[in-house]
Amino acid sequence: MNVKEIECPSGLKGVVRKLKVSDLDVFADRNLMKRGGAALEAELASRIWQETVERGPYVFDGSRPPWTTDILQGDRFYAIMQARILTRGSDYEFDITCDNPICRNKFRWGLDLEDLPVVKLPDSSREALMADNRFMTELEACGDKVFWALPTGRIQKRIDKYVKQHGQSLSTVFAARLLGIEGQENVDFVGYMQDLDIGDFDQLAYEMERADCGVDTSIEVECPSCARLMEQEVGFGKDFFTRDFSRTRSQGTARGQA
Repeated sequence: MNVKEIECPSGLKGVVRKLKVSDLDVFADRNLMKRGGAALEAELASRIWQETVERGPYVFDGSRPPWTTDILQGDRFYAIMQARILTRGSDYEFDITCDNPICRNKFRWGLDLEDLPVVKLPDSSREALMADNRFMTELEACGDKVFWALPTGRIQKRIDKYVKQHGQSLSTVFAARLLGIEGQENVDFVGYMQDLDIGDFDQLAYEMERADCGVDTSIEVECPSCARLMEQEVGFGKDFFTRDFSRTRSQGTARGQA
């Protein structure tokens, strides 16, 4: 089977195809790499997406979703992951180095991509996304009314820009999703996030996560040498698509084998 109909976490439905060797050229495209991960994801998604069956919460003409601007990051990742599963199967193994400074053991970890939890877009978020992708949280400690957006392609580009300008940090990533603070003008969003009370930050982070959708890529792994438990994010690069782990898993190279 070369194509597959899928339903993304937002309700967007369409047909994706298997990956081709030419699709992997995106990882060698310096211009795309310079533009950030959002541009690379959008290009890859546009290549593998063949047909739109239902638009879900999005409004666009034709059958090609606007991956670079309006489509949620959770939908992009899900579509690309489904194309990978269609191409290589759901088994995936990757290399890990134990973060225990005494151990530092290198080992392989395997998982079934189909087992990763998929969080659907809440109805309330669907309505807000269809309107203007504008959400509001009133912070308990400082009392500010903070307006923010779900991570569409447009917002993801902004995140990439903020990270290049300010470095990778929690405050930078969250600041890029802010749209405004009620009663305040010309706000330095990075500075605002850095000065937030921890309780207010936790509240805002919770509200942002609760309103979003996508694949939960956070997994727990155990070092086979020292038994240390670590949290690992499952992401994708070129190896996610080019290395077939089905054969090695069937031969016994499964979870946590050094």
